Amino acid sequence: MKHLFVAAGLLGALGVLLGAFGAHGLREVFETDPRKGEAFGTAVEYHLLHAVGLLALSIAVGSKNEVFARRCKMAGGIMVIGICLFCGTIYTWALGGPKWLVHITPLGGVTLMVSWIMVAWSGLALTRRGNSV
Repeated sequence: MKHLFVAAGLLGALGVLLGAFGAHGLREVFETDPRKGEAFGTAVEYHLLHAVGLLALSIAVGSKNEVFARRCKMAGGIMVIGICLFCGTIYTWALGGPKWLVHITPLGGVTLMVSWIMVAWSGLALTRRGNSV
């Protein structure tokens, strides 16, 4: 619970920082290549959205339902990896990193989807009779 909560807070703060940096500090850079600016903005949106998802999972990990809590913890760990892969590769490419990084971005997207599927799987632990959060 603690680690996911801390990760959610740090990733949320980093998302806000990168959003402000992209909007103000990189305006001139992105004017020369609007595709990179759009990609950077998309990465910030996904970054912040998933930081909030991670925050919810960090709270769910404290559940008395051990199966639910364990599944939420796994989903949270995979979500952190997905944020790093998806958003990280976009940020790096948009800031002038090697173009081959964009080939890793879809893997990050799939990782994020898997994390959400694992959230749904976690919920199945709550559907059994007598199991609650």
